[in-house]
Formats: sequence, C-alpha cells, structure tokens
Amino acid sequence: MENNKNIKDFTDNSSSEQHKRISWKLIVICILALIVVVGVIVFVVNKRQSSQGKQYLEEIIEQHLDTPTDAEEGADIPNPIDFDKLKLLNDDIYAWLDVPDTVISYPILQNPKDNSYYITHSYDGSSSYYGAIFSQAIYNKNDFSDSATVLFGHNMRDGTMFATLSRYTNEEYFKAHNKFYIYMPEKVLQYQVFAAIPFDNRNILHSWDCTQRNQYWSLVQTILNTRSMDSYIDRDVDVNMYDKIVILSSCYPGDSSRRYLVIGKLI
Repeated sequence: MENNKNIKDFTDNSSSEQHKRISWKLIVICILALIVVVGVIVFVVNKRQSSQGKQYLEEIIEQHLDTPTDAEEGADIPNPIDFDKLKLLNDDIYAWLDVPDTVISYPILQNPKDNSYYITHSYDGSSSYYGAIFSQAIYNKNDFSDSATVLFGHNMRDGTMFATLSRYTNEEYFKAHNKFYIYMPEKVLQYQVFAAIPFDNRNILHSWDCTQRNQYWSLVQTILNTRSMDSYIDRDVDVNMYDKIVILSSCYPGDSSRRYLVIGKLI
C-alpha cells in the first residue's frame, strides 16, 4: 500500500509539474502573440500616418511648388509654400527643402527643446519611424544664417526622405541634380551642390564649432579632401571660408554606423 501511495504521489507531482510547464509555455506564447499583434498595429498606424502625410505633402507640391529659375540670397519673391497653413499644422515647421526632380521635397522642422524629437516624429508631430527632415536647435538657428547648417533625414527603404542621397555618387546624377532650394516665409535660398561623400557617425557641428571661422574652414577642407570610391566632389565649384553651406545628412546605405552627406553652398 505504501508503494502504491508513493507511486500515486510521484505521478501526481509529475502531472502537476507537467501542467505547470504547459501553463508557462502558454503564457509565453500568449505574450509573444501579443507583442506581434501590437507590432503589427503600430506598423499599420505608422504606415497609414505616413501615407496620409505623404499625400498631404504631395498635394502642396502639386498645387503650389514651382522651382524658381533665378533665386538669389535674400530675394524677396512670392513664396509658393503656404507657411500659414503649415504653421497651423505644426509651429516647428520653419522652411521647406526641395531638390528638383527628386522625391526630396519636405518641410524642415526644429524642436526648440528636444534635438532628437523628429527622429521618431513626423512633420505633424505624430509618432512615426519615418521621422522628418530637421535641424538641431542646439547648433543651428532656424534662419540659415549659420556658416554650416545640418539637415537630418532617414534613409528609408521605400525610397522616401533622404534615401536617394547616395545616388549622388553617380557623376551623371550629381550633375543633373546639382541645385536645391530652401523656401522660407520671406525668401528662397538657392544652393549649389559641390560634394557628396560618405562620413563617420559623429555629430558634425559638435566636432567642428562652425561659429569659429577656422573650425568651419577645417570642416570644409575635410569635406573637399575626402577620397573614396563612393564620393563625388565638383572641383569646378569654388568654395571659400566665407560661404554658407547646408549639409544634407542621412544613414549610409546598409551601414547605420556611417552617414552619407550631400553638401551645397549658398549662391
């Protein structure tokens, strides 16, 4: 009888442990399933927000955006962008970047308190892995009066945002898209692209204090002296230490530890 009781107790304990293992497996499976469901929901919401935002921006471009043929620094010309409407959408919008005949035509934003805010937020302030085109208030004013202004944008797999910057490695593409425009409420700024280069992942304006003329010139020389198979520099464009430049910066294709830069000087 004692043996039978021991066998029964052993069987009951084994059955109980087996039930516990099954229960834990079910809990883990449920948690994983919940994570997948939440991930899918977030993806769908972000995708929908991105599609709606992209459609809105395309409508603005189609209805209002005409590339000026002769935009000079400080030129007071009628502006095709409805900044009053954009400001109602988000007061952080202060300019518009357009690279003619490319997908790059987006508002430029700057959050006065959080320099990384628009890495994960769209132009309308909503959460989005597409982010937005932005500058950092800690280093740049929002009037492009700095010697060097850096504009950041994601390298998206669907070809949006700054994904096409790496095409500038091709000389033919470079020369066909060697100007870009920045629209502001009172003027249009025109830039001549003179360099497209791979770069390391450091924050440029932290490494070079471009409020100091000698450090700004050191940065320009570093850009001009870049030598690599995936860079292109137009040596016919004269750049001096008193020029103002804008640097378009995105992740290097296939390597998030590096950046790809397209640099233009104000003309």
